[in-house]
Amino acid sequence: LVGLACAVAIWSASSSIVQIAYGVAFKDAEAILRIMAACVLLRFLSTSIGAVLTTGQQMMTRVRMKAICAVICVASNLILIPIHGAIGAAVSTVVTELSVLVMFAMLVFVRRREIFQ
Repeated sequence: LVGLACAVAIWSASSSIVQIAYGVAFKDAEAILRIMAACVLLRFLSTSIGAVLTTGQQMMTRVRMKAICAVICVASNLILIPIHGAIGAAVSTVVTELSVLVMFAMLVFVRRREIFQ
């Protein structure tokens, strides 16, 4: 719930945040901040789910998944930034965070008996 509240707060206050932090010259950054607000929720969720993957044999798989997500991040940046600029970079970040969450959730589900003995 905290992650959702933070994401909604950032999304809804993005105009004020950008204006206070950077001034009207950076008004275009509001859209980027709104996109990036989703990362807050995704990170809260993936950190919570990923916490059970920091023990023993799960850690190596967690590292491999993070490596795959790093490749996803670089690839999506190479595709999206030349076409969409900063918006593409923000979308790439959301895609990467979503990838981490989905991979962690799948791993916990598949190994739930081993993890929660």
